[in-house]
Amino acid sequence: MSRRVLRNIFGVVALPLLLGGSTGPDTPVADAAQRRDIAVVRQLLRQGADVNAAQGDGMTALHWAVRHGDIELGRTIIYAGGDVHAGTRIGRYTPLHMAARAGDVGFVTLLLEANADPNGMTTNSGATPLHLAAASGDPSVLTELIQAGATVDVKESAWGQTPLIFAAANNRVEAIRVLLSSGADPSITSGAVNVVEQSEADRAAEKDLSEFLAEFKEKEGGGTDWQPAPSQVQAAILASREIQRKWPDVPSADGDVKEEDEEGEGGNEDEAESEAQLTKDKPVEAEPEEEEPKPLSYAHLVGSWGGLTPLLHAVRQGHMEATTALIDGGADINQPSGGDQTQPLLMATINGQFDLALMLLARGADPNEMSMAGTTPLFATLERRWAPRASYAHPTEHEQQASTYLEVLEALLAAGADPDVRLKTHLWFMEYTFSVLGRAGGANLRGATPFWRAAYALDVDAMQLLMDYGADPNIPTMKPPQRRRRADPDEENTEEKNKEVEGEESQAAEETEELQEVEGQVEASVNPKMANAEGESAATETEEEEAEEEDEKDYSGIPPVSVGGPSVYPVHAASGVGYGQSFA
Repeated sequence: MSRRVLRNIFGVVALPLLLGGSTGPDTPVADAAQRRDIAVVRQLLRQGADVNAAQGDGMTALHWAVRHGDIELGRTIIYAGGDVHAGTRIGRYTPLHMAARAGDVGFVTLLLEANADPNGMTTNSGATPLHLAAASGDPSVLTELIQAGATVDVKESAWGQTPLIFAAANNRVEAIRVLLSSGADPSITSGAVNVVEQSEADRAAEKDLSEFLAEFKEKEGGGTDWQPAPSQVQAAILASREIQRKWPDVPSADGDVKEEDEEGEGGNEDEAESEAQLTKDKPVEAEPEEEEPKPLSYAHLVGSWGGLTPLLHAVRQGHMEATTALIDGGADINQPSGGDQTQPLLMATINGQFDLALMLLARGADPNEMSMAGTTPLFATLERRWAPRASYAHPTEHEQQASTYLEVLEALLAAGADPDVRLKTHLWFMEYTFSVLGRAGGANLRGATPFWRAAYALDVDAMQLLMDYGADPNIPTMKPPQRRRRADPDEENTEEKNKEVEGEESQAAEETEELQEVEGQVEASVNPKMANAEGESAATETEEEEAEEEDEKDYSGIPPVSVGGPSVYPVHAASGVGYGQSFA
C-alpha cells in the first residue's frame, strides 16, 4: 500500500476524532434563546454574558427570538444591545430578513425602530427583506418596510428579480396591490440568458480547466498515474469560473487582450501593405462559392431564455388572481419576455394553463404574437396536448383545466389567430436526446404550421377545426441544412496529389498507375481469392463498393430540393414520418 493511500486513510479516520475533541463557541445567551428560556436569558445578561455571541451557523439570540416569534424575548435582547445587523454564516440573513420572510409585522416594526436596514442584502442571492416579505405576502409587512425606505424595484443579484416578481410568482395578490400602489414597475424583467454565449463560455472554461491541470502535471513531472491535489483542483475550478463570470471580456492565454489596433507601429497599415505585396503577383482567384448553411446547434436552437416580467411569472404558474391584479394594475398584457420573446398568452398555452389563456384572450391578448422560434398560441396549444416524450419535463396542467384544448383552439381562431403561421426553427424542447438535434421523431419542425402539427398527431378534430377557419392543408415543413459528412482522408490526399502533379510528372504518374493496374489484374487472375486486410476477397470488396455507389445514384432526373425548400407535407406527417426513430 502506497504512502499516499496510508496518509489518506489516516486523514479520514483521524478527522472525526479531531472534530469530536473540538468545542464550539461559548454562546449561552443564544443557546437559551434557542430554547426560548427568557428567564435564563435575563439571568445571563445580568451576569454580563455576550448578547451577540453567535453559534456556529451565525445564529444569535436575536435571530432565535425572531425564529420563535417571541416579541418579549426580542425586546429584552435589543434592550441589552442585541445587534440588529448580525448575519448568519451562510447568506448573512439578518433578523429583519427572517421576520420579513415569516410575515411577522410585530417583529419587523420592532427591528425597524431599532434601526435595522430595510435594504440589507443577503450575500448568497442579494435578496432584501422586501423580496422575502413579498413572497410571504403580508401587506402590512410590505407597508412597514416601504415606509422605512425599502427600495420598491430593487433586484436581487441571482436572477435580477424584483419584489413584485416574488409576489407574482407566489400569487400574493395583496402584496401585488401594495407594491403597485407604491410605484412598483410591472414591466421590469428578470435577467435573460444568451445560451449561445453561455455555451461558448462553458467550452472556454472547460478548456482552461484542463489546461490548468495539465500545467500542474507538467510542473510536477507527473506520469500516467498522476492525480491533482484538492487545492489544485480548486484553483483550476476557480479560474474556469472566472472565465464564465467575465465572458466574453476574457484575456488571452498570455494575459493580453487582443486588439487589432495594438499590434505595433504601423499596425494594420503595415499589414495591409504586406498583404498587397504578397498578392501582387498572384493570379486572381475566382469568387468563393457561397457557403452552405449549417444546421443550428443546440445553443442556437434555444437562443435565449429568461427575462420574465411579473405577469409572465404569474401566468406560467397559472395564478389567475395574481394575473388579474397585475393587469388591473397596469401590466402590459402583450409584453414579451426579454429572452425568447414569449408573450403572456403564449406562456399560458405552452404551459397548459388553458383557463388562464381564455381569460387573457377575453381581456385583449393578441392571438398572433409569437416567440423568436415562431411559436404561436395556436401551435403551442396543440403541442401541449400532444407533447412527445422528451428530455425535458413537460407541464401537465392542461389535464386539470376546465377548458379543453379544442375550446382554446376555437377561441384563438375566432379571435383572429392565423392558422398558417410557420415555425421559424425546430423546437428544442421536442428533443428526446441531444443526439437527434434537428429531427424530433425524424422530422425537423422548421416551417410547420398548426395544421401540420395536428396531422402529425393524427388529430382529425383539430385538423377539421383548422380547415374550417381557412387553414391550408398543403403547407410543408422546410428542408433543413444537412450535417456534413466527414471527408475520407484518403480521398482528400489523392485529390491534393493529383492537383500538384503537372506536365510530364502527371503523364509519368498516369503511366505508373496503368502499369500497377495491369500488374494487379495479372496478380488477381493468378490468385483470384487473394484476401484483403479484413479477410475479404478483393473482388467481393469491389463489388460491395460498386453496389453502394449504385444505391446512392439518383435516377429520377429531378434536381434536389434546396435548403429551405419543401420537405415534409402534412400528408406525410399523418402517414407516419419519423415514427420509430424517437419517442415523439
